[in-house]
Amino acid sequence: MGEMKKVVNLSKKELEEANDLINQVEGYDHTYRRPYLSNQYNYFPDMPSFVLYYNEKQLIGLLTLYADEDPKGIVDITINVLPDYRRHKIGIKLFTEGLKILKKYNFQNYDFMSEQKFLDNNPDFLKNIGL
Repeated sequence: MGEMKKVVNLSKKELEEANDLINQVEGYDHTYRRPYLSNQYNYFPDMPSFVLYYNEKQLIGLLTLYADEDPKGIVDITINVLPDYRRHKIGIKLFTEGLKILKKYNFQNYDFMSEQKFLDNNPDFLKNIGL
C-alpha cells in the first residue's frame, strides 16, 4: 500500500489535498496547529519541503519540513496521517523519508511539532515513531 512523493513546492491540487487532509486530522484529533504549507522561507530553496503519501490517488499522509535556518539551526517537522490509515507505519515511513532529506542537506537538529492533546490521546506515539 502506498506511494511517496517528495516535492519542493505543493501544486494547487496538492495544496488542496493537503488542506483537506489536515482538516480531517484536526477534526478527528481536536487539534488546531496547522503546518506551514510553503517553502518560501526555507534556507535551501531546492530542498523538498513536503513528502506526500498516497493510497492509490488519495492523499493519506503528509510530512512537512520547515527549515528557515542554516543547517546548524532547527527544522520543524510535522506529520499528518488520516485516522483510518494510522497504525500502518505510514508516519514512520514519512518520518524516515524526512530524515533522509534532512541528512542530505546536513541538518542534524529538528523539533517534531505536535500538540499535547494529541500526545495525551496517543501515549505510545512517540515510542512507536522512535522519538
